[in-house]
Amino acid sequence: MPTTSTVPFPRYKLPNIGRMPHLLGRDADLFRKFLLTDAALGYIGFDFDIKVGEYAKQAALASSPQANLEAGTLAKRIDAIAFHDTNHVDLIEAKAENLPAALGQLFIYRDLFKNTYPQFATQALIVITSRDDPEVHTLAKQYGITILVV
Repeated sequence: MPTTSTVPFPRYKLPNIGRMPHLLGRDADLFRKFLLTDAALGYIGFDFDIKVGEYAKQAALASSPQANLEAGTLAKRIDAIAFHDTNHVDLIEAKAENLPAALGQLFIYRDLFKNTYPQFATQALIVITSRDDPEVHTLAKQYGITILVV
């Protein structure tokens, strides 16, 4: 099985998530800690390294070796998608450092995800991090982004 999907689906399920494509080092450690929380138990599954944007859209609409190569090398990538069911998802970024960058990424990824995969309804934007920043947390709350400190 390839390590990433052309179209996201809940192929990684608790308790046996195993390897998480695209998440490395401290970000992977954060996500593993998140998987031990009650919040993670509410999902039917996860998918990782979700490609979004025009290159990903072309690969999803008309899969070909060239389109898949371009999606793999040029598309933007969301760390994880958490599935409430097969149509409703949360977008997740894991960031050990640079919490403001994660907020910006989620804003961009939300719109690219909607454009790339209109069949899904995005319910929440979530940042998983190891330390809270009250100023960033206030701003995130104002814009509907959930920050989970694990």
